[in-house]
Amino acid sequence: MRRESIGTRGERINLITNHFKVSTPKSGDFYHYNVTMTYEDDKPVLGKGIGRRVIQTMQENYGKKELAGKALAYDGDKSLFTIGPLPEEKSNFIVEINDIRAARPSGNVGTSKNVPPKGSQPPKPNYGVKTIKVELRFATKLPIGSILSALQGRETDSTQEAVRVLDIVLRQNAAKRECLLVRQSFYDKSSPCFQLGGYVLGCPGYHTSFRTTKDVLSLNVDVSTTVTIQPGPVIEFLLQNQNCKHVDQIDWPKANRLLKSLRVKINNQEYKIIGFSEKICSKQTFTLKPKAGEVGNPVEITVQEYFRKYRNLKIQYANLPCINVGKPKRPTYYPIELCTMLPLQRYKKALTVTQRSALIENSRQKPNDRLKSLNHAMNICNYEADPFLRECGVRISPNFTQVVGRVLQPPKVKAGNGKDIFIKNGRWNFNEKTFIAPVTVKNWFVVNFSAQCDTRALINSLMRCGEMKGMVCSSLFDVLTGPWKKKCLSELGFINQCIAPTRAVNDQYFSNVLLKINAKLGGLNSQLQFEIQRAIPMVSNVPTLILGMDVSHPAPGRDDVPSIAAVVGSREWPFISKYRAVVRSQSSRVEMIDALYKPLIRDGVSESQFNQVLNIELDQIIEACKFCNGNPGKWPRPKFTVIIAQKNHYTRFFHDTKSPYNVPPGTVVDTTVCHPSNYDFYMCPHAGMIGTSRPTHYHVLLDENKFTADQLQEFIHTLSYTYQRSTSAISIVAPVLYAHMAAAQVAQFEKFDDRSETASRTSSQQGSSTAAAAPRPVPQLPRLHEKVRSSMFFC
Repeated sequence: MRRESIGTRGERINLITNHFKVSTPKSGDFYHYNVTMTYEDDKPVLGKGIGRRVIQTMQENYGKKELAGKALAYDGDKSLFTIGPLPEEKSNFIVEINDIRAARPSGNVGTSKNVPPKGSQPPKPNYGVKTIKVELRFATKLPIGSILSALQGRETDSTQEAVRVLDIVLRQNAAKRECLLVRQSFYDKSSPCFQLGGYVLGCPGYHTSFRTTKDVLSLNVDVSTTVTIQPGPVIEFLLQNQNCKHVDQIDWPKANRLLKSLRVKINNQEYKIIGFSEKICSKQTFTLKPKAGEVGNPVEITVQEYFRKYRNLKIQYANLPCINVGKPKRPTYYPIELCTMLPLQRYKKALTVTQRSALIENSRQKPNDRLKSLNHAMNICNYEADPFLRECGVRISPNFTQVVGRVLQPPKVKAGNGKDIFIKNGRWNFNEKTFIAPVTVKNWFVVNFSAQCDTRALINSLMRCGEMKGMVCSSLFDVLTGPWKKKCLSELGFINQCIAPTRAVNDQYFSNVLLKINAKLGGLNSQLQFEIQRAIPMVSNVPTLILGMDVSHPAPGRDDVPSIAAVVGSREWPFISKYRAVVRSQSSRVEMIDALYKPLIRDGVSESQFNQVLNIELDQIIEACKFCNGNPGKWPRPKFTVIIAQKNHYTRFFHDTKSPYNVPPGTVVDTTVCHPSNYDFYMCPHAGMIGTSRPTHYHVLLDENKFTADQLQEFIHTLSYTYQRSTSAISIVAPVLYAHMAAAQVAQFEKFDDRSETASRTSSQQGSSTAAAAPRPVPQLPRLHEKVRSSMFFC
C-alpha cells in the first residue's frame, strides 16, 4: 500500500541512524555473465572458496587485455558482474591454482615425508597445482539508473538485481579479508570472540544491506553475532561440548553428526571431516601400498601401527575412532588426537539455556558503544577504495544519516477503583493499587518441584499480596508434587502458573506473578482510558476484531520438527485487552499460516512474502468470515487493516554518537529511512533499559478502514500498553507478543527435541535415500482442554 501522508503528532526529536547515504550514477550498466568452472577432466568445480580463488587468479593473469582492465564482482557461485561489457560475449580462460587437496598423499594416511619426526620443524605445505577451465557467457545487462527510479517509487525487477550486485560487491570485499560469510553478515578472524561454554564461542561481526529509502539509496550497517566452534583439539571440543569428564562418556553417533563437514588442520594442512572410522584406531586397518620404485606387496596395517612404525608417534587414544577426511569410497584416516578444529566455523546446533544467556549478555551494547563498533566496521571495510564501487561511480558516505523523529505521549492507564496509573519513561507500578477486575480464586493447589522451597511461606505471601490487589483466594485445596504444564492445559483443564522460589523474595515479585494469574483466570489488571471512554479512533465506533499472528520455528538443523503457528483474537469489544488463542502445528519452516480457514496484525514475515500475506492468509480469513454466523454467505464482509510487525531487521536510532542512553519511549520515525513510496514506519514504544533499543518496523499492507497516519500510529502505540503481564510498555503490540507466547508454550507440550535426535540417527544410517523420500507428516499438537481453551493461558 502506498503512503498517503506522514504523522504529525508528538514532540520532534533529532536522531541519527545506522544508515549511510549512497550516491549512484544516473547512467551506465552492470553486465551479468554466467560462470562455468571445470577441471581438466570436465568435472565441475564445487565450493565458493575455490571459486573466488580462481576468479582472483584469472583477473591477475588476464585482467589487462582479455578482461579489458575491468573490476569484477563475483558471487562465489555462477554469476559475475562488470561495469560495461567485456570484449567478448563468450570468453574462455585457463587458470592454474595451488590446491591444497592435490598435496594429499595417495594412500589412506600421510606418507612419512609429510609428517616430521618429533622435535623437528614442520616443512612448508607442499601444494599441488590444479588446472581449471573458466567460461564466461553474457547473460543480461542491468541499468544502474534503475536504482534511482526505485527512489522515485518506480521499482522494477532490474532495481532488485542492480542492488543485489552491490550486495555481492560487499560480500566480495569481506571474502578478500578472509571473513566468515553468513548471508549478509561478515565475521572477521581478528574479532574478539567470547566464551559461551561447551567449546563454543560468540563471534561479533557486522551486517550490511542496501535499502531503497526516501530520496537516496542507503547502506544499513549493524553489529551482528554468530556462534562458532572454538579452535583447538577435536577431542577437547567433544569432551566440553558433551559435558564429559572422560572420553569413555562421549556419545559417538552424536559426535559424528556434529563434526560432519567441519574442517580440521592436520600436519599444517586443512581437511573436511567425512565422519569416523567404523573401528577404533588400534583395530581400523587399511592397505599400505609400497612407494613408487620400491619392491614389495601391499600389506594390511592398522592406523595405530602405521603411526608407530612410520611416524614414530605413540597414539594416546588408540581406543577411539579415527577421523575420516577422505572420500566416501576412499577413506583417509587420522588418529583423533592429531586433528585440530579450525577457527571461524559456525556452530549450527541448538544452544543450551546457559549458552543462549551468555550470548545475549555478551552481545548487548550501549548505544554509544554500538556506534563505535559500526565506525570501526566501516573503517575496516574501506569501501572508498573498493575498485568495483569506484569504477561504477557508487559512493558511500562515511557519516551516519540524520533523521527527525517524533515522541508520542503515553496513553492514560487506569487501575482499579478508577485510579490513574502514573507512567514514567514507559513504566509504572501497582504499589497501593488494585486490579481493574480482580478474580476470585475458589479452588487451587500447589505442585512443588523444589526440595528447598518453603511452600507454606510462599503461599501465605502470595495470598497476602493478592488481597492487596483485590483478588480473593480461598483456602488452599492441596499441596502436590508431579508433572505439570501439558497435563494441566491438555488433560485436566487447569490454569497454571510457575514460580521460581529463589526469586520469590519480595512483594514486587509476587505482584508480577499475580498480574499473570489474574489475566489467565479472566481478570483485567489495567485498562486504557481510551477503552473506557470508547475513544479509540475507528475501533471504538464499529465492532472490531484485532488479530495477532506468529509462527515459531525449530532450532537450526532440525527440519523434522514442525513449526508452530498461533493466532490470537481480541474479545469483549469495545475493549482491546483480552484475547483468545488458537495454536496449530504445520510443516517445518513454513512461514505462512496454512490453517486460518479451518472450523490482522502480523509478525515474522520478510518483505518478499508480503504479497503472500494478502493473497493467502487474508483470503482465508475472508473465507472464514462467511461462516461466522452459521449461515454461509449471509454475513457481511468486514473491512480489513493488515499490518506486518517486523522485529528481525537492522535499523537502530540514536541520540548522537556520544550518548549512552536509548531513544525515549514513544519514538516514531516515518521519514528519511522509510520506503520511498510504501506505507511503513518505525516505532520504539518501550524504554530500552539494557543494550540498544530495537524499534519495530511496521508495514501497512492494506487499510480499508482509512486510518490517518496519526490515528494508526497512536493506535499501535497504545496496543503496546495493553500487555497484561507487565507494568511497562513493550516493544511490539500486545496481540503479536501473545501469539508468540502461545506458540512457544504449546510447543513445549511435545518432546520434539528427542524426536529430532532419533530422526537424525535414522537419516544418517539410511544415507541419501531419506532426502528423496516423501515429506514427513506434520505431528499434531494435543488439543487444549475445553476449560482452558478460551482463557489467556499464554499470559
